[in-house]
Amino acid sequence: MGGKILKNDLKNRVILSIQKEEVRQAKIWVSISLVTSLLSFVGIFYYIKNLINVFYNSGLYNYFSIIMSDTDIALEHWQYLSLSILESLPVFQIATSFVIVIIFMVSIRVLASNMRKDISFSFIN
Repeated sequence: MGGKILKNDLKNRVILSIQKEEVRQAKIWVSISLVTSLLSFVGIFYYIKNLINVFYNSGLYNYFSIIMSDTDIALEHWQYLSLSILESLPVFQIATSFVIVIIFMVSIRVLASNMRKDISFSFIN
């Protein structure tokens, strides 16, 4: 009979230590994803501002004004005009902006899932 009490006590301590470890890991992931989401949120605004400046400097505005002002010539030379527009696009800045937005979305997802784990375990204990 004493062996059963010892086994139950051991079982409860093991379960408790596993839960504590899961809570600790969830807290670590919450802090990491919180920092990552904050940095990427700030980075989104910086890169959007940078992307707007690069769009203005690339001459895309001039191409679109040509398209709107003289549509006959634009339709006649649409292949050359479209290739010129593609060449003037800031591809690197667009790609980095998308990467930062994806990092932000993933970090928010990780933050939410780990906060849910942390909160659920805190109600158990």
